[in-house]
Amino acid sequence: MADTPLQIDKDKAVATAMDFDALMTEAITLVQELSGGEWTDYNLHDPGVTILQQLCYAITDLAYRTSFPIEDILADKKNNIEPPDHSFFRKAEMLTSSPVTVNDYRKMVLDEIDAIENIWIEPVQTWQPSGCTKGVYRVFIQVEDDIAQNMKANEALVQQLAEQVDNLLHAYRNIGEDFERAVILQPQYIYIKAEIFVDSRQDPQQILALMCNSFEMTLHPPVRFVPAAEMYINGYSAADMYAGPLLKKGFVVDSDLHNRKAAVDPADLMKSVSEVPGVITVKAIYLADEDGAFQARPVRIKEGFYPFLEMVNDKHEIKISSDRFEYNLHDAGFLNMYEQVKTVARRKYAGHKNAEASKPLKGTYRNLGKYFSIQEQFPAIYGIGSEGLEKEAPALRKAQARQLKGYLLFFEQLLTNYLAQLNNIGPFFSPYLRQTPATTYATQPLYDVPQVAALLKAFTDKQPGVSWDHFREDTGNAYMKKLQAAIEPDKVFQDRKNRILDHLLARFNLVLLKYPVNFYEQVYGHETPQRVSHELEWKADILRNMPTLSANRNRSFNYREDIYAGSELSGYENLLHKLLHIRVEKRKRLTAAFDTGSWKVSAGKHSDTGLHVHLVKEFKIKDELIKVNIAESESGEVITGKKFDYGRQSVSLLRYGLDIKNYRVILDDEANSYLVVYRQSPHTLWQVVSREKTHKEALNSLLEMMDHLKKMSIDSEGCYLLEHLLLKPAYGDQSFGYRICSGYDTLRLQHARWLTLDERDEQLRKLLAMVSSMQEPDPYKHWQLLAADHRIYFYPGNSPELLTAEHFGQDAYRPAAERAMTDLLLLLRQMKTNQPRRIRMEPYVKYGASQMLQEDFFKFGISILLPAWPARFQYKEFRSFAEELFREHTAVQFRMHYKWLGIADMQAFESLYFNWLKTMRGEGDRPAASEGLIKLLLKDPAFAHYVVDE
Repeated sequence: MADTPLQIDKDKAVATAMDFDALMTEAITLVQELSGGEWTDYNLHDPGVTILQQLCYAITDLAYRTSFPIEDILADKKNNIEPPDHSFFRKAEMLTSSPVTVNDYRKMVLDEIDAIENIWIEPVQTWQPSGCTKGVYRVFIQVEDDIAQNMKANEALVQQLAEQVDNLLHAYRNIGEDFERAVILQPQYIYIKAEIFVDSRQDPQQILALMCNSFEMTLHPPVRFVPAAEMYINGYSAADMYAGPLLKKGFVVDSDLHNRKAAVDPADLMKSVSEVPGVITVKAIYLADEDGAFQARPVRIKEGFYPFLEMVNDKHEIKISSDRFEYNLHDAGFLNMYEQVKTVARRKYAGHKNAEASKPLKGTYRNLGKYFSIQEQFPAIYGIGSEGLEKEAPALRKAQARQLKGYLLFFEQLLTNYLAQLNNIGPFFSPYLRQTPATTYATQPLYDVPQVAALLKAFTDKQPGVSWDHFREDTGNAYMKKLQAAIEPDKVFQDRKNRILDHLLARFNLVLLKYPVNFYEQVYGHETPQRVSHELEWKADILRNMPTLSANRNRSFNYREDIYAGSELSGYENLLHKLLHIRVEKRKRLTAAFDTGSWKVSAGKHSDTGLHVHLVKEFKIKDELIKVNIAESESGEVITGKKFDYGRQSVSLLRYGLDIKNYRVILDDEANSYLVVYRQSPHTLWQVVSREKTHKEALNSLLEMMDHLKKMSIDSEGCYLLEHLLLKPAYGDQSFGYRICSGYDTLRLQHARWLTLDERDEQLRKLLAMVSSMQEPDPYKHWQLLAADHRIYFYPGNSPELLTAEHFGQDAYRPAAERAMTDLLLLLRQMKTNQPRRIRMEPYVKYGASQMLQEDFFKFGISILLPAWPARFQYKEFRSFAEELFREHTAVQFRMHYKWLGIADMQAFESLYFNWLKTMRGEGDRPAASEGLIKLLLKDPAFAHYVVDE
């Protein structure tokens, strides 16, 4: 029991809304101010005071119910709180994301693929900066020990694991990033020779087993998954724990993700084994690899290998001794003890199921909306309660009672609506607009007020045909409709619900401008006005999908799959599509609407220069003279069995064809038919689009055409994401070169032949090493050494000229040639120092037969290709808005480029793009496909500076 007894504080402050006396005092004061000399009796017997007392008492009940814990207010009849209904998102949903950092990717792979012991993801690095390596990672896999012990026999399984890792990483690839094919590390066996002095009072077999386990954990420690409870105990916050992907097995601490070992140092083993209980002194530790030569120096791990320690092996020479015994690894009984220790140690590294995210939210259901009429509380003499007046009461008395009841209904409706609002907090915040009532002001009827039926006009007007019970069951009766309409008209609801959704979205730092959806309605026409507007549906849809949109906002597409085989948009594309109100969920080819043979698309202006003779006929409608080209055409777009012919039109047809002002329906008396004609501008002839027998059919045909054009535009909205990094040549291709320049683009030296990435890196290292060794003043000899792998340029005039041996043999050129070599060596030596440079290395890749492309083209470059023909996309202001939105939601390091393509240009791009996607899946010539896309992009003047002649 507590030392201090519990007490009720008599002097505890009471909220004004729950203080009856304070409410009465305030009410009497207010009545006195408003009534003046009309009302002078404020004693308890006065009916007005009685009404005030009942209302003040009812207010205290409202305040009491409002004071319940929020969990109880939100709980349903089953005492559950459904998070989606209240726009609640669990921390596991909102704090996690798709992988972003290298450690995120490592955790995800280890969580998803059980047979992977460890994985390292390392950025591709070159000695000199390269635009082709920014954002590219190499992947190294360490398989489980049981598989590693016999890699040859498990070759098929190992390759399957590598394929799984590749697919998983590319499925979660972020924009501007790429992964090289995963490399399976081979085990490099390490052998230990050690002499260790231990405590003779402890079991030598156990000490040896613990030591061997310590050696293993030091050389290749497994990654540990821990439960949430342990993370909290160790001081991690929820934000720290849930940063990155949500793992199924538990949580991984970043400090457990060690770097890949380049060497094994005996000092590390000595430090770890010294901490084993029972070890007193470590006399010596030596290491050996496959050659068996023990040494005290660190053992270097070969490229493509990882250190592997198999303790049960005759090549180890581990000896422990004490003042009483001597023991070695080969003694009987050690193996059983070692397996026991290893099993116990490994238990700490078993995965723990992360169930924290599924804890239900609970409360106590209070039925807060239940209303008890204040008329039941009035003294019986008033005759307004359930008992009413006696039957013998005169008609005047009954009328007075009914009049008072009607007067009180106004106050009761306010009171019951308050409780309805309190009981409907869930729908108030809910983003599920179609599953909840379209209200923000909740109401409920006063059916439980005594004898209320005679006071409701909506009911009495239906007498005697409708029973009271049937009227109550009809939620759409006139009383309920009038009540809801009076409290919350459509505009009020839309304004309030918009502000609610804006508030909820602002919690996630997202402010939505309604321009895209409003402009969508403006361009494509309004449908029948509804209480739940397009703007509300748009915002609610984004809010409902906020966990997915937020987690995947940087996620790109997986080019290893056929992404146009019914695949969904990438996270980055999906977010931008939703923000722009592009109503597309699945990937599609943007020009698919023009696949029918009826539409003939050509770039630029019509090429036929022949003489066109138009058969023009004039019609007069009211005061308007309409000149119509009535020549029939066999071409046209067939829609639902009818043929429409717009003639030769630009893509602006999709914009202006949605405006009914550009159409006319006229009667052709000679042909006895109605013509639907279209004209885009005031200075052109009207074009006969359709002929119909009746005026009604003509109007229907007109609306059908407009709907078809609208659908074509909507179906064509979207974009293509093209990451420049993915167009780079493979690192193993001989497509890499470089130039060394000084000053302002003064060419000094260039590669002599195209190299692989690694060959270029090695050649640059070799170049600077060679320059450092050139001490004697012999320019010609220096030229001979450098010219073996390079083209050297000098400037006898104003333009560069290739420096050759002949220049050194000619008196006219020798001084300039020698001076050029001397200057070049001085400049090259600066590349190896930290002093300010007057020289720079520019990396290039091969482009075409005789040109080079600067690697900066691939560095953080993204092109967004959008169709120029959809009606909404034809407006300049929308294009500017879309481009700005892309910039806002793309990481700042990326250089964004936008191309708005016409139909013919987009078809040409799609042909190249889809072929390139096939080659990215391993089908076809990838370098040629990439070069085709690069050539298309380089037509843009913004990219012209990236290309130079070789």
